[in-house]
Order: sequence, then C-alpha cells, then structure tokens
Amino acid sequence: MTDQESKAREIARTLQDAGHEAYFAGGCVRDELLGLTPRDYDIATSAHPDVVERLFRRTIAVGRQFGVIVVLMGQDSFDVATFRADFNYGDGRHPENISFTTAKEDVARRDFTINGLLKDPITGEIHDHVGGRADLKAGLVRTIGNPMERFTEDHLRMLRAVRFASRLGFDLEAETMSTLRKVSANAALPSAERRSAELQKMLTEGHPARALELLRETNMCAQVLPQLADHWDDLVEERLGWEGARSVSVGRRLSAIFESLDGQKLSTEIAWAHLLADLPALSVCKRAREIEKILKDLRVSNESVRATSQLVRVRDRILFASRFSRARKALFFAQDSVSLLCEFAAIQRDFSGSTTTIPNAGVVPTPLPGPLLRGNELMELGVPGGKALGRVIKRLRFLQLQGDCETVAQAEEWVQSIVS
Repeated sequence: MTDQESKAREIARTLQDAGHEAYFAGGCVRDELLGLTPRDYDIATSAHPDVVERLFRRTIAVGRQFGVIVVLMGQDSFDVATFRADFNYGDGRHPENISFTTAKEDVARRDFTINGLLKDPITGEIHDHVGGRADLKAGLVRTIGNPMERFTEDHLRMLRAVRFASRLGFDLEAETMSTLRKVSANAALPSAERRSAELQKMLTEGHPARALELLRETNMCAQVLPQLADHWDDLVEERLGWEGARSVSVGRRLSAIFESLDGQKLSTEIAWAHLLADLPALSVCKRAREIEKILKDLRVSNESVRATSQLVRVRDRILFASRFSRARKALFFAQDSVSLLCEFAAIQRDFSGSTTTIPNAGVVPTPLPGPLLRGNELMELGVPGGKALGRVIKRLRFLQLQGDCETVAQAEEWVQSIVS
C-alpha cells in the first residue's frame, strides 16, 4: 500500500467512524481493477461539506459550492466530495444547481461507466451501479446514461473519452462514438486551457498515435487541431523521403513516428514538436512562428512554447544541412535544451531520410566562446554600418565557430582583406 493510499484510507475511516458512508471513487478504483497504480485518490461521502470541515484539521473549501472539500494530509491533498445530483449545465461545464443525494444517484451524474465505480477502502467491497466492471472487462469507454446528455453537460468529456480510450487501449462504445461524431463541433467550446490540458495528456501518456486516430475518427481533430487537420494529407517536402519515395503525407509520417514511440512517456515539448514539426511553411522561421502561435492560442506555457519552437528550428537546420559542420555542432551543443534536442532529432532522423549523425541524449550544453570582434571594433576597421555590418558579424562568427579564425589578430586580418 502506498503512502498516498494509506492517507486516503485514513480519511475514509474517519468519515465512516463518524457514521457516514465513504468510498474511493472514480479513476483510482478503475486503475486498481486494471492492475495499475492510481495517480490520486478521490473520496465520495454522505457527509456534508461542513461536517467534513469539522472532522479534519486542514481543509480547503475550493469547491464548496459543488460539495467538494480538499483535505490536506502531510504533503498530499484529497478531494472529498459529498454525494450529489447536478442540474442545468448552462455553461457547458458547471451545474447551475446541485442537491445532496445518495451514492447511487451521485454515480449516475458522472461521465463514463469505468469512472463510476465505488470501493469501500476498509472492506474492499466494490459498488457498481452503472456496469463499469463489465465495460472494464470488455475494454469499452461508454457514457453513463444518455451520451448526448453527458457530452452536452460538459463538452470536455468529448476529449476525455478519447484520452481514456487511447490511454487504456479501449474502444469507444458504438453509441458513444456515434454521438461524438454528431456533436464533434462542440469539442472546440471548452476553454483553450482545458483543451490544451487534455491534448497534452493524450500526447504524453504513452499512446498518442491511438489518440490522433480517434480524434480523426470522431471528427474532433478539425475542431481542436484545425491546422493539423487541414494539412493531414499534404505531402511533406521531398527531403523527408519515405521508404525510397520522395515524399509522404504529413499524417502518415506523424502516425508512424508516434506508433514507433508507443508506450513511451514523452515530454510535453517533444510531443508538441513531433505533432507540429511538418506543418507547411515557406521557411524554418515561419514554421516555428506558426507553431508558436498555435501553442500560444492553446495557452501552453511560454517556456514550453519556446522550447518546442527551438526543437523545430534546430531540427531543420541540423537534419537537413548538407553536413554537420563544426560551426553547426558548436551552435547545437550550446543550446540550453541540447539533451532534449538530441532525443527529438534522433527520432525525427529515423523518419526523414536524413543521414546526419545525432549525438546521444544526455549531453550538457557547451557555452559558445565570446565574439572575436564586436560591432564598434569592426566599424573602426572600416566595415560600414547597417546590413553590411550584420553580414560581416554573422560571417565572422561562422568562421570562428568553424575554427578558421581563432584569434583577434586573424579576425582583424580577415576583416582588412574584405574591406580593402
């Protein structure tokens, strides 16, 4: 038993000893029955919020209006929710009204049968009011009750259905799938932050190829990733050859990359970079800027946006260079995220036809040397200002990193040779 489970059991026991029902609810029960280690433990109880607050010393009333009190134990936090029924989801996310009710009615308001199981943590008894155990055995994601009602109440459930199916290797039950297709346009209605969180989980939980397949089968890809859907069948540039062919569709290449990574936990930045690296653009910089815009619109953190953009920029400049020159190596190894770059570029190389040798992941950044001559010094040597100065600075920097100009004296000699 993990420390987290032990603490959750203590909370449930305290509630039961005070005369209330208390069960583990939702994902933790599902994962235990599947032989997986639960990520967290939620407790459902007949005790009202004010009772929960009295029974535990450290609480946060973060969702009191919905009957949810967070109980703190050590460094862990646990959602303790009073059995409730929900009414009138006016905003497609929150119920306008709730009433406290029984365990059976509480389960009936939840999203999917596999998330509607209750477990008495003291006796170990499973309470299944919605057929969740049968669907676990059959490998199905099915809504509790009418799928149209469930998806209308909370539009994010549409993306959650895909995430659970891909993560667990389950199928979407027929009526659930049919309804998703009918209301696929509603997948774009949740806030960007909520959509982004679901997409990132799909991409990083180990089965992104299956998630993309389901997003396309349900017609939701066009709603939540329209840039990708619009270019799914576009041919990638000829330099990205495939099995001897000169080109391949964006979708085929992307699916193959993610299938090769099946079961691996990807970092958020690498996952986004794989997903968006082949969007059409006229140049490396324009492609990177388009990726930055997509991720910013999804409210991805600025740090992840920068790192993802950098991965794509460096991929194009390294994998598709005519050779991995000394200067390019110096620039590559100077990147803060060089280890991440190595990991990403190595995967991309295997699906691009590139013959560039990629360093092993795990390397640390090597700072670049300072410039031999700065702008004011170059102008004193006769280099004109403006664009001409910029070109000379760039060229001199390349010669320095290439090892063709290693001292100030050599730099000055080169400058004099081009201005004389």
